[in-house]
Amino acid sequence: MRIIANVKNVLTILTIVLLGFLIRLVGINWDQGTFLHPDERFFIMVTQELEIPSSIKNYFSQESTLRVNNTNHKFYVYGTFPVALLKIISSLVLDKENFSTLTSLGRTISLFLETGTILVVFFLAKSFTKKYNLPKLTPFWSSLLYSLMVLPIQLSHFFTADPFVTFFGLLAVVLFTLTEKKGSASKTNSTKSNLWIILSGISWGIAISSKIAAIFFAPLLLGLFLFYNFEKYLKNIDLKKINKIFLKAFFSGIIFLITTYATVRIINPEYFAFSSWFNFNLSNLFLKNIRTLQSWSTPGTWFPPATQWQDRTPILFSLKNIFFFGLGIPQSIIVLGAITWIFFKKTKTALSFMLLWIIGFIVWQGNQFTQSLRYFYFLYPFLGLFGGIGISIVQQKISRKKQFFLNIFLLIIIIIWPLMFLQIFMVNHTRVQATNWIRKNIPANSNLVYEYWDDALPLLYVPGINVPYKIEALPVFEKESTKKWEEIDGKINNTDYYILSSNRAWASISRLPERYPQTSEFYQDLFNEKNNFYLQKTFQSYPSLKWLGIPITFNDQWAEEAFTVYDHPTGYIFEKK
Repeated sequence: MRIIANVKNVLTILTIVLLGFLIRLVGINWDQGTFLHPDERFFIMVTQELEIPSSIKNYFSQESTLRVNNTNHKFYVYGTFPVALLKIISSLVLDKENFSTLTSLGRTISLFLETGTILVVFFLAKSFTKKYNLPKLTPFWSSLLYSLMVLPIQLSHFFTADPFVTFFGLLAVVLFTLTEKKGSASKTNSTKSNLWIILSGISWGIAISSKIAAIFFAPLLLGLFLFYNFEKYLKNIDLKKINKIFLKAFFSGIIFLITTYATVRIINPEYFAFSSWFNFNLSNLFLKNIRTLQSWSTPGTWFPPATQWQDRTPILFSLKNIFFFGLGIPQSIIVLGAITWIFFKKTKTALSFMLLWIIGFIVWQGNQFTQSLRYFYFLYPFLGLFGGIGISIVQQKISRKKQFFLNIFLLIIIIIWPLMFLQIFMVNHTRVQATNWIRKNIPANSNLVYEYWDDALPLLYVPGINVPYKIEALPVFEKESTKKWEEIDGKINNTDYYILSSNRAWASISRLPERYPQTSEFYQDLFNEKNNFYLQKTFQSYPSLKWLGIPITFNDQWAEEAFTVYDHPTGYIFEKK
């Protein structure tokens, strides 16, 4: 019976992983080969300029051909690991390396990392289930919930650093939890326990080498290590043993930090100013780039992409986007219910510490100027864990008959939002649709204007006959001035079509009439057709169940900009009257 149960459990988790994989696979070529994600484009351009080092000596030297700093891209604030890995794999599996093949390979890597995260969530939940005697179905529900979270599904379609941070950061946490299973507190320095500590350090080092933001895992890793290995001793402190326990913990921590540091030095040496491993000075260029990035993330900045963050409500803006879009309403309710139960339980466990870490990060990041939804991405596996705990506890308290109906109900409500989001990947990208329409309906040699810091239409990368147009950019993000409007008016007076390929400019600027009084008024008149243009065509793509034949659509254009602007922006074509 035990063997049968084990086979059943293996088949169940494999089914969940396969489900998550297939959902993430849908629409992997979501932009039809037009390279519409700016961060992804940048990663691919960087990868193209990297070269496989001729020797180990060359790799560790300041002149390494696998260093981003030695390319034309001096402004680089990510870790080297994602682009270096892509370069290495491409050299092994691609017959012809070009922008298109690198993009496809990069997205494939993100796809498998995200799918792998589903499995790691399962093992995380399994570890907690064994330690705290949680319901046996907790790991399955936790992994299922994560597999159906929309933000991870969306980000699995982009080759960026974020899937690397989430996968390897979470893996580091799971490996840390194994230290108790393989070596108790009294044997903290045992060979097996140290093996898991070393592997955890390697994993965290890879996460940091992908993006410096992985450093936020540090409090969680420290807390989990203490709780998992010394919780029973902390409850009943024996002064005679405390020094011994502290010493063992200290040496384990040293092993972990050394391993992490060594991993970062090996994988991402350009974080550092010098080749010597005993010189800990960070690269001046890297620090300069970080400071520059921070200067763009302040309330007074005029950096165009930062306009969207002006005058946002701290914390509430982040929670709104997590609740309605990243998780979806059903999953959010489940997770909040579980968190409430754990919070009022008031038990001093690793679980409650993890909850404090999540809340602490949300409060901290939610008070920052930039509250991007993807900055909270690495919290989602842990939210899946809490949701799985909540569902399993409720199941445990009701009869088997009620469990059956509860499971059916839960499966229906939690799968609705991801199924709706798949509509985005079932149709051509709105910018591709607009490009095809422009080529068919706008005469050659027409004058078109678009907005600076957004993709111009028609797209140049769409296969087919390129119809010649005169296309000019409008500096709408510039400070209000006579010079700005002389340039805008001059170009508008000579144009035939005004094209908005997304809400990147008008939605942000219209929110800030005090900063952009004239531009805000201009947009109001444009959409009300009070100036010299009328709306000729709109291109929309919303989460919907239409692909299943169900007429339900959800307009998500009020979400945080990055949630819509890359894979399903709304575009407008205005024709001069």
